[in-house]
Amino acid sequence: MLISKPSHKQKAITLGLFITFSFVFFETFSNTFELWTNYGRGYSHGLLLLLISIYLAQDSYKNTTQPTLSPSPSYYLLVPTFFLGIAWSLAALIGLGIMQQLLLPLIFLTSTAALFGVQKTKFLRFPALFIYLGLPFWDLTNPFLQMLTVKAVQLMINKTGLTAHIHGTYIEIPSGTFHVAQSCAGMRYMLIALTLTTLHSYLSFRALLPRFTIIGIGLLLSLLANWIRVYTVVYIGYQTQMQSSIVNDHDTLGWIVFAIVLAPIFFLTSFLNRFDKPSSETSAKSRITIPCAPNSVVSVLLFAIFATTASLASLPQFIASGSSFEPPPKRFARWESIPHKQTAYTSFENPTVQVNSVYRDFSKSISLYIAHYATQNEVSELVSNDNHQIISPWRIIKTQKIIAFKGDALKAVTIKNGESYKQMINWYKIGARRTSSEQHAKAYQLLHLLSLKTSGNFVSVSKPCSDIDHCNSVKELTEFIKELSTHYKEI
Repeated sequence: MLISKPSHKQKAITLGLFITFSFVFFETFSNTFELWTNYGRGYSHGLLLLLISIYLAQDSYKNTTQPTLSPSPSYYLLVPTFFLGIAWSLAALIGLGIMQQLLLPLIFLTSTAALFGVQKTKFLRFPALFIYLGLPFWDLTNPFLQMLTVKAVQLMINKTGLTAHIHGTYIEIPSGTFHVAQSCAGMRYMLIALTLTTLHSYLSFRALLPRFTIIGIGLLLSLLANWIRVYTVVYIGYQTQMQSSIVNDHDTLGWIVFAIVLAPIFFLTSFLNRFDKPSSETSAKSRITIPCAPNSVVSVLLFAIFATTASLASLPQFIASGSSFEPPPKRFARWESIPHKQTAYTSFENPTVQVNSVYRDFSKSISLYIAHYATQNEVSELVSNDNHQIISPWRIIKTQKIIAFKGDALKAVTIKNGESYKQMINWYKIGARRTSSEQHAKAYQLLHLLSLKTSGNFVSVSKPCSDIDHCNSVKELTEFIKELSTHYKEI
């Protein structure tokens, strides 16, 4: 049965759904584009991924092995589309932009398959999933990669006899100190390697064994390349007393090492070809028959799903209009506040309200910082990769678990910048819950939505120390928190 040409009505329906899809998910598209054009985030290969995916989809469609299949819309696939849309809306409500970006390719796949049928949209699977190599959930690997890099470089240093002291993510040599920051963890090299090897394996092999072998080896070699790069920079700094330009600008060196280390992998193709035994295609007789639905009915239902998704995602705008933030009291108990410039050790982007105060009594002073977010979105989000409880050059040197308020488990940290020290207690407040954990804060935000509220605060109280031996202010800080909380609900 040959494919009949689509009618003008079908073309109009398809165009209308595409426009609706683009409108509903425009913010996610926009944020993803912004991510891909920001070189510092490590996802600047995203636009190239998109272009490759479009080309692969077009090429695969032209070479489809089933040109006689007519579009076969399905009711069944409307169910996952609906629940994926609800999940995307919930992610929008709590400001979880990463989750929105992760869900978008799946929503696209299921809605397209619902409209045209599974068999007619198989060619979209790899191009759509290929996009995941450019989405920001890979940031979650940074702490693990950072730890691996430090351990690997420490092993290299021990084997080569360099004089160095490693504590945490800092490498101290006689002439200076290197910090293996998360940006040096190797995620960028890993993603480029995964992109190249995944594309190469898709185009070169059909069986899973050679495909995953190439990808796995590429992953390991990309990590090795980053370890060699970091060690090389430390070695050059050691030998030149930190005078070499490579110490401060080692990006070019990194890509040279990456190219040299990864190059041999592509010579494995001929060897792995002997293992390329694709599984036999499923016969037409054993293929599951998917019930069909009229094109217009499925289209109307898809329009309804997208409208529901957009409506739920817009709730924060209405909820935030009725929310309010109460500023902290000028005086309470024996404390009195004075204006204070923005703290130099904490960074929160685009809060709805920001509080910087110093409270003094007769003998001491304690700083209070609050970042209040009335609603959550990509540019104003309580828990975000752009927000940092501690920023450089400050670094944490000690962490201590404490119990504050009415049994909330929080963390007190001691931070250092040169010869300056501070002791502080930081936490997120979502409704009546408090936590020092970003992951728990996200979970609390989701629970908080049950009461149709999207606001949240980050709170920090701190006190300077003269030196590390005198950083023993946890009791004073907890007493201050207890007294303030009886007069002030926002903390």
